[in-house]
Amino acid sequence: MFDLKKFVMDAPLGDERRNKRALEIITALIQGGETGAADHVHVPGEAGVWAHTMGKCRFYDNPHLSLPNLYEPSRAALAELVPPGHRAYVVYDVSVVDYSHHEAKDDRIWVGNKHGRGYELFSALVLDDHGRPLGPVMQELRTAQGCLSSEAFEPFPFVDHYEQAERGVRAARFHLPDRELSSIRKMEGLVPRPDQLS
Repeated sequence: MFDLKKFVMDAPLGDERRNKRALEIITALIQGGETGAADHVHVPGEAGVWAHTMGKCRFYDNPHLSLPNLYEPSRAALAELVPPGHRAYVVYDVSVVDYSHHEAKDDRIWVGNKHGRGYELFSALVLDDHGRPLGPVMQELRTAQGCLSSEAFEPFPFVDHYEQAERGVRAARFHLPDRELSSIRKMEGLVPRPDQLS
């Protein structure tokens, strides 16, 4: 079992306080709560929900944080969970994130049937050799300003989904070298069972 705290605290976020806040946010997401776990940054009750919410907003709005650095804990964990020489599957998928009723979001694009407005999330999800999901090795969010990518420090223009898939394959090979990686394209919302993979 990998050590989540170690991976997050070792991430290159530029300041230990940012790492602690990231750990608190991730721990709360895993536990399904709004406050961090007792053995991390704040003991529940030590700071109110408002303080945690404001801390998250400041964290997400920090111009010194980059997506590549924020994804580093995921990549480090994947490298440990899939040791060199082992097999893993990488599922490439585009998901529509419909924000049609959120008029305050001015960076939305036309999505789905072109009647919705929102974003497209491209993911390269790593599965172990038994087909269990481990985590994303690469993700991109397509917005009106371009693609926000775990592989780039600045947004870049969207060309097409084929180019995204090629970037995903390159990212998987780069971040998980010396592994036997099999690519899978997700179809109709279904991920094949391991016995269906070849």
